[in-house]
Amino acid sequence: MRLDIKLTPEGDLVIGANGDLAFVTGDDQVAQEVLFRLKTTPGDWTLSPQIGAGLERFIGQPNTPITRAAIEQAVDSAISSDFLVPFPTVDCIPIDENEVLIVVEFGSVEDERRIVQITSELDLRKGEVFSRVGYREL
Repeated sequence: MRLDIKLTPEGDLVIGANGDLAFVTGDDQVAQEVLFRLKTTPGDWTLSPQIGAGLERFIGQPNTPITRAAIEQAVDSAISSDFLVPFPTVDCIPIDENEVLIVVEFGSVEDERRIVQITSELDLRKGEVFSRVGYREL
């Protein structure tokens, strides 16, 4: 199982109760990596320049079915191209004129009866992404 340094949804380091860096594994680690990719543009991370959804390219785009389909494709490609999440479900739902809700679901790596669900609000005016991670039982 992979181990990574734990980050807040905003990307800040998390300090554990013992004063050391906190770590994350399992579903939480995969969800953290998905969130990282949603907020990253290809080329931003020099260690893996192909990583990232590049959602900022949708800034200023109209909230239409065509734009939402392109967002779904960008997210799906960013999280499944290297098999981080082999069979994700990605939906992009309009919230209002300038915001969409991106819902990413994938099977748990820890429990076959659980689904990991990441919801992210994307502001098409500013490019800001606000995300939450949750779980649901099958």
